[in-house]
Amino acid sequence: MSVAEAARVPIVISPVEWGADPVRLIHWLVVPGEDVAEGEVLAEVGRPGIIGDVRATHSGRVLELCQIEADGVLPGAVLGWIQSLPSETENTR
Repeated sequence: MSVAEAARVPIVISPVEWGADPVRLIHWLVVPGEDVAEGEVLAEVGRPGIIGDVRATHSGRVLELCQIEADGVLPGAVLGWIQSLPSETENTR
């Protein structure tokens, strides 16, 4: 596996937070090519009466958005991909 492949991080809706039933992708808040910070809100998702956020689990650059707004998505499915930025420890090696 190359370093580039290892640094590709999926954007997912957490099955721990949302269970197994489909969730609607309401709105993307980022576009491919945009840099994001760990914890930044990437998208809004929800079910009737409930709205939540999908947050970046790593800092990096948004590579691809795989789902379109208004789609029903199963928690755990890949919504898109982030190219993770190297950590500071990797930069000092």
